[in-house]
Order: sequence, then structure tokens, then C-alpha cells
Amino acid sequence: MRWLYQRRGIPAVRVVLLLIGFTYIMFTSCGFSSTKSPEELRKDSLVQERSHPENYLIQEGRWRKNIIGQTVLEGTITSKATVADFKDVQLQVVWLTKTNTELRTNIYPVFEYFAAGKTVPYKIKAVAPSGTSNIRVTVHTAAAVN
Repeated sequence: MRWLYQRRGIPAVRVVLLLIGFTYIMFTSCGFSSTKSPEELRKDSLVQERSHPENYLIQEGRWRKNIIGQTVLEGTITSKATVADFKDVQLQVVWLTKTNTELRTNIYPVFEYFAAGKTVPYKIKAVAPSGTSNIRVTVHTAAAVN
């Protein structure tokens, strides 16, 4: 009787193996692929980078007063994008008091091209509101280059 039970188990294993093999053949012959081609990955990156430029443009800088009382913002904007190029970055400047209370917010354009992986310097002259002790500068928006 034991011999009969073991013989019944063999066809079940064969059926499972045949199903696995058939499924593999179907997916590979139909062009199903779980990985994307380099061109598809590039397109996906391009769409992602263009839709969120503020995540790929990094601003670093400092500020000072010049001899005529203007506030001078100087720094660089670096594109961390891998495929997308940008232009006309809008910097958001928040003027802060010594207790970090926001006095005013301004948007300043930087009319330059920002190629993927490149760093571009900027210099902005502005009049700060009275009571300014600090500023916060961030990339607000940018236009994607076609």
C-alpha cells in the first residue's frame, strides 16, 4: 500500500513542475520583463526631475550688508539632477528676526541655465526689512528646459 501512495505523489510533483515551466515560458515569450531598459529608466528620471525641480536644485550661500546698506546674497545653485536641465530658478528669501519670526518673504529670479550636474553662482542685491537678523533662502521653482 505504501508503494501505491508514493507513486501517486510523483504525478503531483510533475504537474507542479510543468505549471512552473509553462508559466516561465509564457512570461518570457510574451516579452514580460520585470526590469526596465536604460532608456525607460532615463525617461522615468527625466519626468521625476522635471516635476520636482526644487528637490534637485541645491542652494548654498551667505549674505552680508554692503557699504551702501544693501543686503547682498551670494552663493551657488547646484543641479543634482542626472538628466533634466533647468532655467530661471526662483529663490525664496525669508527675512527673519533674531527670534526667527518671519518678517517678509520675497521671490528673486536667477536667470541662468542649470545643466544636470552643474553649479552656477548667483548674486542678488536687495533691501532687507528693518529688524532682520537672519535669512532663509530656498529654491522655490524652476522651469524645465525642453
